[in-house]
Amino acid sequence: MLVFYSFFFLLPDNLSLPEKGKKIFLSTLPFWVIGILYTFLRIRLIKLAIWSTEPASTLDLSSRILLVIKTVGEYLKLLLFPVNLSAERLLRIPKSIFEPDMLFFSGAIILLLVSGVLLLRRAKPTSLLLGFSLFWVIFTILPTGNIYYLYTRPLAEQRLYLPSVGFCILLALIIAKGAELMQRAQKISLWISRTCLPKLIGVGQVFGVLAVAGILVFYSAGTIRRTADWKEPLRFWEKTLQSNPNYWRAQVNLGLAYLYENRIEEGIQILEQALPLAPEAPKIYFSLGFAYEMQGKIEEATAAFEKGIMNLTSSDIGKAYLNPHIRSIMPKIREIDLKNTEFVWGCFYQMRGLKEKAIGYYKKSLAIHPAHAETHYNLAQIYEDERLYDQAIFHYQQVIKVEPEHWGIDKVYFNLGKIYRLRGEPDKTRIYWEKAVEIKPDFLEVRMNLAEIYKERGMDSEAIDQYKKAAEIAPKNWDVYFNLGLLYTKQGLSKEAAEYYEKAVKCNPNFAEAHYRLGLLYLNFGRFNDAAKLFQRIMYLDPTNMRARKMYEVALKSAKQGR
Repeated sequence: MLVFYSFFFLLPDNLSLPEKGKKIFLSTLPFWVIGILYTFLRIRLIKLAIWSTEPASTLDLSSRILLVIKTVGEYLKLLLFPVNLSAERLLRIPKSIFEPDMLFFSGAIILLLVSGVLLLRRAKPTSLLLGFSLFWVIFTILPTGNIYYLYTRPLAEQRLYLPSVGFCILLALIIAKGAELMQRAQKISLWISRTCLPKLIGVGQVFGVLAVAGILVFYSAGTIRRTADWKEPLRFWEKTLQSNPNYWRAQVNLGLAYLYENRIEEGIQILEQALPLAPEAPKIYFSLGFAYEMQGKIEEATAAFEKGIMNLTSSDIGKAYLNPHIRSIMPKIREIDLKNTEFVWGCFYQMRGLKEKAIGYYKKSLAIHPAHAETHYNLAQIYEDERLYDQAIFHYQQVIKVEPEHWGIDKVYFNLGKIYRLRGEPDKTRIYWEKAVEIKPDFLEVRMNLAEIYKERGMDSEAIDQYKKAAEIAPKNWDVYFNLGLLYTKQGLSKEAAEYYEKAVKCNPNFAEAHYRLGLLYLNFGRFNDAAKLFQRIMYLDPTNMRARKMYEVALKSAKQGR
């Protein structure tokens, strides 16, 4: 559309066609480069496949062409007559161009294309805008015209948002052109006297105003009514199901809407009605699983989830994982891992807390794919939770070996460090944690733990460095400032220690220990009244704190003596 607009509206008319083409190509080159680069990265590097459940691969070329014509025609009909709107629409694949609706749609599309070309060739401003708006509608509908068959949702009203912009421009231009013709007719009528033409013109003007008002009321009322539907999920899906009572996706979404309203029995009833319509659809079983889980029926929920996973094809797995309702039963895995069926089953049982079953499937996964990093990672987590540290260490190290750039490699090093810390091997702990912060410098938990290791080893300067970096990551973390205060106190640097205790108190006014240590420093500085306020604050937080009460009395006495 950018190229199209530039060609007809931005370039001088005196340029030849090749010159216009060259200028447009150069001016839009960055867009083409970015688009090509994005497509390459998406397909080749990120490896995000286009998941599809479509039987459209079995359609021959002629069937695809008929399907595109049918889809574009249906969208044009919706633009002109936005009635009986529905988020889920079934689309019957046409068998012949000679079907009545296909003949009508084909004629309408040809008429629009021919009209657009003729209007553009006239090269007048209004004609150009009319032609441009016509092609805007057609060009923006085509990408959603089932060139690639969108089997699960072949038609969706929300895909008309962009085409509707061109339609509104077209409608406005037609109304403006009609008003212009009315004005011309009125001027002609001034030359004709003693006829009924002026009266006819008056009638025509009234008719024109009524027509414009009618159009505005029709589309505005539809917009207001549909906006109200979209705001209420339950009402929205009930209306969708009324329009398509045999469409299983509409039933599933209505069932989920009932679940969100905590109307569980009604939700289950709707979901069960969807099963005969699509007995192999994983989404139905997953939705039923969540419904049973909400009722506390764990066995029924697990059986439903298992049935859903058994029905997943390699393409469906991707769709299921991307569905927010399904994501909660699977860990953070990539689409490339989803083709490993044994791994998916392991994920499912791990997230359900059935660790023995999960281990069994993960072992089967490794028997087929011994270098699968995600399987090693998940197995290591289970073994770590079960305190089987030797097995956990082995699988974490396998992740490092088979996929050094794994998405969770920083956590792998951190978890290895934790295990060795539990086993009383601080040197290995330090090595793994240093590697973790090297990979992810803003890993706060590792920085804090690494600082503790340094403190235990008497490496105060290194500990201070880690805490300061932690403070940059979390500037409102009072624990970081308190630990810096402790380290500077240990080094005899009271001024620096007080500075960090003050930050700790500011971040957490209820942090009693920071108040106490800062109060002691204030006593040494001779700031007795400030010290008394800090000890008084501690007594307010904990009236039984005798240590603070004693130092409060010391501060008051010192203040009176002026010492």
